[in-house]
Amino acid sequence: MHHDAKIDEATGDDKKSEIITFYNSTKGGVVVVDMMMDKYSVSRNSRRWPLTAFFAFLNIVCVNSYVLYAHSPQNKLKCHNFIKKVCMMLLEDTLKRRPKNIRLPEDCSPKLQKQ
Repeated sequence: MHHDAKIDEATGDDKKSEIITFYNSTKGGVVVVDMMMDKYSVSRNSRRWPLTAFFAFLNIVCVNSYVLYAHSPQNKLKCHNFIKKVCMMLLEDTLKRRPKNIRLPEDCSPKLQKQ
């Protein structure tokens, strides 16, 4: 699309190339997703790259699913509450099975929260 280092005259004294001004004008969506991923991140420090990749995918999935959810006008949850509700729904079966595990002490079995 851009094959030379042509200067964009609209940048004035900054003399930025057209490539940079085009990128700056179209980067909005990426910046918003990065901000949302940082704000509601599930990442943890790890030396294992598959776990780091999993956390990155999970962050992207959370943001994308919230965008799809929030697109409908009848959906009213804020992003934090939406992610929390999705996590609790994913954990529900495990939380129901865990108290029945006789190998675990009773105080290790969390109670299922009412929503």
